[in-house]
Amino acid sequence: MKKKDTLFIEFMLCEDQRKAQKIIHECSHKDLVAALIDMNGNYRDISKSAKKLLGYEDHEILKDSMFTMTHRSDKSELFRAFSIAMNKGAMFRFTQRLRCFNGQYLPVVTHMKKVESSENDDVVFCLMVRA
Repeated sequence: MKKKDTLFIEFMLCEDQRKAQKIIHECSHKDLVAALIDMNGNYRDISKSAKKLLGYEDHEILKDSMFTMTHRSDKSELFRAFSIAMNKGAMFRFTQRLRCFNGQYLPVVTHMKKVESSENDDVVFCLMVRA
């Protein structure tokens, strides 16, 4: 299992969807989830560690949206971060609460940045770490 620091460095250096998916599929840390999200907030790919951190199987979470899983009090910050990542290409870091499978909310620090997509559409690469 890769250490959190190694995964974070790989996240920071990642510039395209192919590399992001490689990181996502290698991510198994219990306190960290990596995901690709499309411009509508839908999860396009997510690490298996979502089961450990949030209680969801990866196929369950792929049916959902980051916008619907985020606590209503945190949505304005999520929309702001998403807009900055999509429009300016800058990495953005913020704290949000995500709904777990059991209905409880877990605070996570989310790092978000835009990556080049192989399908010519915009995707955001996220790294979510237990706060």
